[in-house]
Amino acid sequence: MSTITRVPLGAIRILEYPEFANGLLDIVEKHDPAKLKIEGVTNLLKAEVLEVNKITVTERRHPMTKELITLRSSRDKTLGAILSLIQGYGKVQVSPLKEAADIALPFLNRFFTKVHKSTNFVKNKKINLLLEEMDGNAELQAALSTLGFTVLLDELKTIYLAIIAKQTSRRKVKSETPRVIAKQIMVKATIAMNNMFKTIEISQLVEQNLDYLPLINELNEMLSEYKFILTQRRTLNFKAGTKKTAVASSTKTTATTK
Repeated sequence: MSTITRVPLGAIRILEYPEFANGLLDIVEKHDPAKLKIEGVTNLLKAEVLEVNKITVTERRHPMTKELITLRSSRDKTLGAILSLIQGYGKVQVSPLKEAADIALPFLNRFFTKVHKSTNFVKNKKINLLLEEMDGNAELQAALSTLGFTVLLDELKTIYLAIIAKQTSRRKVKSETPRVIAKQIMVKATIAMNNMFKTIEISQLVEQNLDYLPLINELNEMLSEYKFILTQRRTLNFKAGTKKTAVASSTKTTATTK
């Protein structure tokens, strides 16, 4: 009786698992499960693979989060530039600009004092309130323009609106995406795979007139490739761990001898 190579399926990484499961299923289906009388266990595996295919990069950080981080960084840099300009005018009262400063600076300070220490939510709220109060206030807008704040505030508004739009889109996408519990899905798929392997091996004894060897050989070829990769990874992780331990031990010994 030919046996199927076993791989420590739990060692396969979450984002590698869909490719692994689909590759294995493709091999089995190519060899006509109905003819080999393993259609039942193949269908059970197929059902689990449908769940496995829901495991995507979204199981980690949502792709839009990276875009939000970039936008927030740009917002904070723009806020920094506005704060620097406020501080500059606060230290030097230039006579021709004093009237504009008396109008603009108290207004800006109401929203931007210690804003760099605020949370993202508070920053967005303050920017929103500032923009609402600016809207339609011709005297204030003229004062801000005189002092050179307009370009920075327009940039801040553009970034703020982009952040709000991106947050809304991300919230919508995440609410529409069914929650995928990857580890539980992988456990169920692993059980289905092992059941299929056992069924194929036992079927050789029951259905001696059928040739299971081509299927087993192809499965073993794929499984051996994964086994090699996992062994290499385990070896590299062990070496890295040993190196860290050695460095830590060496540092501790050096510190003690001093």
